[in-house]
Amino acid sequence: VIIMTDADEYLLSTRNQFTGKVKKLTRGFVNGEVIIELPGGLELTGIISLDSMNRLHLEQGVTATAVVKASSVVVAVKK
Repeated sequence: VIIMTDADEYLLSTRNQFTGKVKKLTRGFVNGEVIIELPGGLELTGIISLDSMNRLHLEQGVTATAVVKASSVVVAVKK
C-alpha cells in the first residue's frame, strides 16, 4: 500500500486508488497503522513507516489516498 495526500496532482498507472478521510492512526515504535474511511463507510487499513506518517502530516480527518498494486490484494471469504 502506498499512502498519498496529494494523489490528485499525479497521473498514476495503478488503477486501484481509494480516496477517503483518515479515520484513525496508531503509532508503533517503527511503523504506524493508518485507517482510511472511504465514501460509503468502507475502511482500508495500511501499515507505513513512522517517518512516512510524519512526512505526510497524517492526522485524523486529512484526505488521503491508498494506492494498491493489484498483485498485492488478498481476498478472503468466510468458510
